[in-house]
Amino acid sequence: YQRRVHGYSTASIFGKRILQLKPEGDLAKKTKQVIQFCDKNPSDSIKLDYDHKNIFVVCGYDFVPIYKGSSSITCSYCHCSYLPKHKGRLCQICNIGEISSKTFKGVKFIRNSKD
Repeated sequence: YQRRVHGYSTASIFGKRILQLKPEGDLAKKTKQVIQFCDKNPSDSIKLDYDHKNIFVVCGYDFVPIYKGSSSITCSYCHCSYLPKHKGRLCQICNIGEISSKTFKGVKFIRNSKD
């Protein structure tokens, strides 16, 4: 079963961001075609929790945007961002650190050089 989600406005925004990266060849050509099609049908059938004009990071637990200025906490080890409701849980990215407002300091990675 395949369901099509008509997210033309959002696809156009993503396509324009891809073109800002200056892709080469076939990717640039296909992206321009998608943008042209999407700009003729500027609508989204499903509303996304996404504001392309606002800087954000993605919550490592819920995979939702955490916009600049919103409260967030990080993993004590890898510094992945999370919503405050996940405080005290194990980081879903590194599976090492605790999600908290504290940072784990003092870890040094030392490379043995055997010449």
